[in-house]
Amino acid sequence: MLGFLLYVYFGRYFPGVLSHKGYEVDRIVGHMYMTLEGIFGVPLSVSVSFVILFVVYGTFMDAAGAGNFWLDLSLAPWGARRRAPAVAP
Repeated sequence: MLGFLLYVYFGRYFPGVLSHKGYEVDRIVGHMYMTLEGIFGVPLSVSVSFVILFVVYGTFMDAAGAGNFWLDLSLAPWGARRRAPAVAP
């Protein structure tokens, strides 16, 4: 990502078809943080909406007892051994 930001700022120094007029820092920051294409626009909106769905879903599943079910299911094959469940036999 740093390479892309450097390209936007130093674009006037690139040769041939890669060159452009370059942008000042205030325009880069304004575009990256204040417009819908920036980090606080659509990407953040989509990620927040999906994260909140999974958090709410996980909370309901934990309240219903599904957390213990998945823990018991993972411990079932290896529970009698002295090893940790995450260690391969």
